[in-house]
Amino acid sequence: MDSAVSSSYRPISATVEGGRLYGGEWNPSGATTAVAVHGITANHRTFAVLAEALPRHRLLAPDLRGRGASRTLPGPWGIDRHADDVARLITASGRGPVVLIGHSMGGFVTTALVRKFPDLVSGLLLVDGGLPFPLPRGINADQVVAQTLGPALERLQRTFPSRDAYHRFWQAHPALREVWSDAIADYVDYDLVDSKGINRADVENAAQAYLRGYPGVEAVYTRSQMELGTLPNTKLAKQVTLAWHQQISGDIVIMNKPNWYLFAKPGTYASTHGSPWSYDTNVPLAMYGPSWINSGKYGDSEVVDLARTIAFILNTRPPNGCEGRVLSEALR
Repeated sequence: MDSAVSSSYRPISATVEGGRLYGGEWNPSGATTAVAVHGITANHRTFAVLAEALPRHRLLAPDLRGRGASRTLPGPWGIDRHADDVARLITASGRGPVVLIGHSMGGFVTTALVRKFPDLVSGLLLVDGGLPFPLPRGINADQVVAQTLGPALERLQRTFPSRDAYHRFWQAHPALREVWSDAIADYVDYDLVDSKGINRADVENAAQAYLRGYPGVEAVYTRSQMELGTLPNTKLAKQVTLAWHQQISGDIVIMNKPNWYLFAKPGTYASTHGSPWSYDTNVPLAMYGPSWINSGKYGDSEVVDLARTIAFILNTRPPNGCEGRVLSEALR
């Protein structure tokens, strides 16, 4: 896998006490919904490769309160508070009960959730966590945490001179030295925060405000809006969301007004794949098959409708992530 975030990925959020809990969703049209909960120093991107290996299953994963994009949520923190937050995410997802997957500390969170909200859970998988273990004689809980989690917790407070230095820190780890990949880089980069106090969202917002006043610009969207799922509820914003890729798309998306072309040599171009307007996106769709096609001319459809319609005709499962509809008006 080349990317930690596949084309089926989208950011999600849910209202919890004190704000919003953020995370990610993969394979949204999967038949079974699983919710994966990360360990104490991890974030939701740790499950990206798992989602890629389970394309037929919908996977949700939160950034627990205090971690990742949920790092600004206020305390108090604790296992039961995390369980309450994850329960809110499950309820907001609208598809339950779910299979819970808990890794490390996430195992303790998921067992607490089963205890408090059993109706939300259909199954439980614990990975290296969730079961209590006796403390060694003569050592207390704080000492155990310092010895076992100290280095991992310390790196969250550490300042690195560059992204490359940060990567070298991780690449030196025996478990990662031979298997470093784009997926791992994406996971560890998710925790990076600018040490100079420059807030990426502030820079994006300033660029967005400036570009909105530029002639010919219809709308401007930022990476933060994409990742946090805070775009306006408009058709144009939805089109941008479907076309945007977390790994390879830019930090700012500019959409031109109808009949405007924002190019250095406007006379060279007449259209573009980036245009959302009907005069660029209207493509005739002709269907032929005398035994199963109703003859006639029908209204608007979208390219994504074709895959779901063919799947319906063949009586097979539509592709994962397919958001089209069956063109039933054209079928007998």
